[in-house]
Amino acid sequence: MKTFLTTEKFSFAAALLVMLTSCNFVVAQRGITSEERTVSTFKAVVTKGSEDLYVTQGNEQKVRIEAEEGIIKDIETNVRNGVLYVEHEDRYFTSHKKIKVYVTMKEIAGLKLSGSGSIVGETPIKTNELELGISGSGDITLDVTATEINSGISGSGNIDLSGKTSDHNFKISGSGKINAMDLSAENCTIQISGAGDAKVNVSKQLDVKISGSGSIRYAGNPDKVNTNVSGSGSVQKM
Repeated sequence: MKTFLTTEKFSFAAALLVMLTSCNFVVAQRGITSEERTVSTFKAVVTKGSEDLYVTQGNEQKVRIEAEEGIIKDIETNVRNGVLYVEHEDRYFTSHKKIKVYVTMKEIAGLKLSGSGSIVGETPIKTNELELGISGSGDITLDVTATEINSGISGSGNIDLSGKTSDHNFKISGSGKINAMDLSAENCTIQISGAGDAKVNVSKQLDVKISGSGSIRYAGNPDKVNTNVSGSGSVQKM
């Protein structure tokens, strides 16, 4: 009986080892290391995963990765058509420590994330037109001065904006939230499909279209407020 149990345990362990190997796991070391990356010029960043992106607007372009020693080599930073993509290879990380990506950019035209990570503006951003996007449950927090801001959320993500803009246009598909109470906008166009929630500050014109149970609350005294609500959604002045 003892021999049988020993053999059985060995067989299970061997099978488990084969299974883990086939899944291509990466066992991350606990030491944190930092690595500078040299890439071509980019004006936008897209992250795919759970990493946190810290954005600084400055005169010199820089990209720095901070991660555990065992996985940093598997984090790819490639520029395609002026967009920096931060991606992981097709394998599973066993690390529980956050991957941090620090970028410095002279011009910032777009910031997008796909996954559960976050994008944080380390400095105020000044640009002509800015495109923001979340696909998943991530978060974006920025202080922006721009002529036009276009934001989009697909999923349960959150966007928190402050600053100033002439036009703020955004779409929410799902249960995402946009808090732009501290973003002074002249004109704002909002489309919500689902249970999304938005708070905005607008001075001239507000155009709203809600399909579902979405909620919009606005501050300011816009000259025009145009609403099209289908479902149990609501538009309220704060």
